[in-house]
Amino acid sequence: MAVWMVFRALVVGVAAFVGCVSMVSSNAMAVILDEFPHMAGTASSLAGTFRFGIGAIVGALLSLATFTSAWPMIWSIALCAACSILFYLYASRPKKR
Repeated sequence: MAVWMVFRALVVGVAAFVGCVSMVSSNAMAVILDEFPHMAGTASSLAGTFRFGIGAIVGALLSLATFTSAWPMIWSIALCAACSILFYLYASRPKKR
């Protein structure tokens, strides 16, 4: 019974994290396009490639080892969240115009 409670908590946490991705990614794309209005298409395609590339790299690194717990997934989510906080701090800096 305790295993199912932990599994449910993990599923709810991952669902909440993934559910916030669409809200964050659309605002992140707006910040990117605001930074580079003269080459919006290139900036958009590079941001998408970067997003999928990071996912592929993290997935490939996690698949190299076998794990018996969810901690590697939790740590990779925490690392991605920390990186997104750093990107937020970069995007919210005062503009020099």
